[in-house]
Amino acid sequence: MTGAFDAFARFEHEGWERVAPRYEELWTSLSAQFAGPLLAAADVRRGQRVLDLCCGPGVVTAAAHRIAAAVTGLDFAPAMVERARALHPGIEFREGDAQALPFEDASFERVVMNFGVLHLPYPERAFAETRRVLAPGGRFGFTVWVAPTEDSGWKILDEAVTAHAVPSPDLPTGPDRNLFASAPTCRRALAAACLTDRRVRNPRSRLRSQHWSASRWLRPARRAKAARVRPRATRKRPTRSCP
Repeated sequence: MTGAFDAFARFEHEGWERVAPRYEELWTSLSAQFAGPLLAAADVRRGQRVLDLCCGPGVVTAAAHRIAAAVTGLDFAPAMVERARALHPGIEFREGDAQALPFEDASFERVVMNFGVLHLPYPERAFAETRRVLAPGGRFGFTVWVAPTEDSGWKILDEAVTAHAVPSPDLPTGPDRNLFASAPTCRRALAAACLTDRRVRNPRSRLRSQHWSASRWLRPARRAKAARVRPRATRKRPTRSCP
């Protein structure tokens, strides 16, 4: 299936392949701090079948494994999957596309995604696929950054990039980076995928950046929105309308 953002998809894939060896150095100290709140929002528990989408080097996957969930990490970048397997040899990691999942219907009780949705060219496909692989009564949780106007840390970064970065002339067009920055937008997207009981949380944390040149505490801190959803229990899963 093709679409308007296929060039963006290739750009993302090539980029994550390239940065995989340095991900922990650059981003883990930041993104890992939301693993706990994300798993709590999705109510991940011991023994549950859990899928971690866009898992990268396996930060959230490993966190779920530590609470004895039967977790699988999935990422579309082979270099990321290789890195995750090296870091967490006792956990299953698979290469695959969050927008076309290589799993049977109702395979998981929980699905989570930590800051992956903004890197997807077609997030609505990922939500629909999540609905498909969730068992009745399952839950899906994901995190995104709020808009720069609501977050001082994101605002600092956004203003610095705007003022000093030189955009590539061949940078492909992708979805709006603030597409899911508001709770109503998150709820509408989840509703379109037939996911119910849509809740949005704004967990606050004092996050320390170890990779920005201005390494310091940010107040008010970054906030991530986690949507917790529950698909309707049904035997049939129609593709064009909700049950």
